[in-house]
Amino acid sequence: MNERLPDAIRAFVGAMAAAGYPVVNDDTIPDQLRQHVLAMAVWTWLCDFPRLVLMMTDARKKAADDAQKALENIAKRDMAIESPTAVETTGNWQAENKLVMRTHPVTTPAEQALAAEGAYANTERPGDA
Repeated sequence: MNERLPDAIRAFVGAMAAAGYPVVNDDTIPDQLRQHVLAMAVWTWLCDFPRLVLMMTDARKKAADDAQKALENIAKRDMAIESPTAVETTGNWQAENKLVMRTHPVTTPAEQALAAEGAYANTERPGDA
């Protein structure tokens, strides 16, 4: 299956590009097409091993046929395709940790600055004398 999934992805991305749909890159497909890509990849992989007859179920065959029909509809522009979005894989270096780890430096109360002189979180309580 190491080449069947990339082949199925390239088939759908190629059909989308040829039909004029927006394409982000060679391996990004819209979420609505994932089930078709996977069905096509699984079925072509199973066909590579004819002795796996028990795994070649009618449901998998129907899913592969539906994927082929979807591929043909994309090529004919008869299918509405959502715009694929590229997933941002880089980190945001300005972001603070969401979970403070034990090794995360914590400032002591003496180092923490108040917003204004005498400002406390609970203003109903008396301040320092």
